[in-house]
Amino acid sequence: MQPGDDTHVPNQLLQKTAAMVGAKRAATFVVREGANATYVLELLNFTPRGIGKDAGRARRVAEALRRFVIPCLADGVDRAIEVPEKAGPASRTFVLVFLARDQGQAGKAGEVRGVGVMECECRSAGEAERRLASVQQAMGAGDVRL
Repeated sequence: MQPGDDTHVPNQLLQKTAAMVGAKRAATFVVREGANATYVLELLNFTPRGIGKDAGRARRVAEALRRFVIPCLADGVDRAIEVPEKAGPASRTFVLVFLARDQGQAGKAGEVRGVGVMECECRSAGEAERRLASVQQAMGAGDVRL
């Protein structure tokens, strides 16, 4: 993860956007073209580092992909998704999913090149939407959908 390789910029952006929205956990995935017209999601970074480096972590990442990332990729939209089972007495937990795209042509959205996923506590769905909008603004694109 050195300046100049294709993981440096996504990881720098993850750190900045995760801090900006107050994320407890965050992950960055790069979308790469695979063989036979398929795509591969490569996990670049998972924070906080060093916590849960075990089979439990792998299960949590796989569950997050299934529950949050894949639906956003399938629909082609960013989302703030509530996680009701993690709600606390004074706050609710949301997962913010941002699809990073390359430059599109003439009003068309570009192809998804990466995915940023951030878990944060918010008082309301409106606050979660505002946090996702701030990520979109910092990244220069996006459309919030709940």
